[in-house]
Amino acid sequence: MMFIIKKWNPISSIRLGHYSWFTSMDVDKGGNAWVGTVIDGFYVIDMHNFSVTHTLDIPLLSGNRVRNAVQSIYCDHENNSVWMGLYNQGMCYYHPSMNKIMLCNKKMIRGDWKGEEIRCMLETSKGEILMGTTSGLYRYEPATRSLNRLYNEFNQKNCRVLYEDKKKTVSGWGPIMTDYIV
Repeated sequence: MMFIIKKWNPISSIRLGHYSWFTSMDVDKGGNAWVGTVIDGFYVIDMHNFSVTHTLDIPLLSGNRVRNAVQSIYCDHENNSVWMGLYNQGMCYYHPSMNKIMLCNKKMIRGDWKGEEIRCMLETSKGEILMGTTSGLYRYEPATRSLNRLYNEFNQKNCRVLYEDKKKTVSGWGPIMTDYIV
């Protein structure tokens, strides 16, 4: 039996504000860590040299900037994009080819999503993008740019975690939900 021992490297350059904390983290196709916070925007940690890029005010394609709590982060390994769920302001979409971030809110997204806070995201083995919100579970359909409620049973339920196991069973959890199988 062979064990690979990896060394933990402290990232001392991340200094959270007094009332901030980490909310989410994911790793992109290149191995870089994207870390969301409540007040301090987000951080990208380079996998090779552990340098940290901090973004407090998110630069948008429109030329504007938005400062918001990043509630969830999802890195899409297929197209190297990053999705960030914001606190009651929609979500952001980033692709390296754009070099800026697109804000996707209720004005831009079709479907029955009302703009509530996106707490978690998951791409299933079937290629579906699921988003858990403070009031239900939704499926995003890129072709139509729509976000629709997946099941009425999840209506008004706070979905904070989505997970797919090896058997491809998707489960959702939250303070009011208890191990719902999707």
